[in-house]
Amino acid sequence: MKNNFITIIIHYYNRKKTILRTLSSIVKKFKRNEVRIILIDDNSKDNTSYIARSYLYNKNYKFKFIKNSENKGTNYCKNIGLTLSKTKWTIMLDSDDEIIIESNNLKKLLMQNSKFKIVCLSSLSSKTKILNPFRKNKILSYKEFVNNGKGSEVLDCIQKLRVYKPFDEKIKLSGEIVGWSRLIKKCSKIIICKDLARKYHEEDNISRISNLGKIKMSKNYLRAHTVNLKENFYYMQLHKKISTFLKIIFYYFYSRILFFLKNKKTE
Repeated sequence: MKNNFITIIIHYYNRKKTILRTLSSIVKKFKRNEVRIILIDDNSKDNTSYIARSYLYNKNYKFKFIKNSENKGTNYCKNIGLTLSKTKWTIMLDSDDEIIIESNNLKKLLMQNSKFKIVCLSSLSSKTKILNPFRKNKILSYKEFVNNGKGSEVLDCIQKLRVYKPFDEKIKLSGEIVGWSRLIKKCSKIIICKDLARKYHEEDNISRISNLGKIKMSKNYLRAHTVNLKENFYYMQLHKKISTFLKIIFYYFYSRILFFLKNKKTE
């Protein structure tokens, strides 16, 4: 890898307890001239940015820092990161996860699969469980993704795609299926490789979702499933259409019930 072959985007909100774990994993696997790092602070109220910037300064790693003037959500941050990335490949890494693949091995995999605009690499859970359900590399069409997803948590490596703001910024957390379906539709096929590249800390992800609150999360899920059904209806199989429609109904009434109960408590 020469001249920043890859950009790693890390967006965060109040992640002072996990950000060093993520950054140190990058420093362990990549030399200074191999990677470009973009830090996006989604208006954190703690000192996550101070910790992250100080660490990278001390390690002499180049990075770009963005701080949102208000909390915009993960999908807004992902869109900003993709716009700012200037390298051939881009990775969006959660601020609580780790890179576990050597840079040379990553470069080799990406070169071997360069005909794919999106290359997904397998993840290892914090409980040392391999999350990829496929025993060998799997080529996934856009239609297969719409109906079955990627199958598990993966590390996504993306080449430049001309899709303006693919991730729905009205969804503050989760609901990534909307953005990924737009990106995968543009390139028609992706590949999911069996090679391990990411350590996924599911317990931190669960904590992050629960902190947003049940009402906000239910509204996020409602919008995600509604947009997904609207944009991908033609490519969905019947069982997928039905299950997505049922989820829309569930989250619609669930969010209204939660809102009603919340207001009743304040009376």
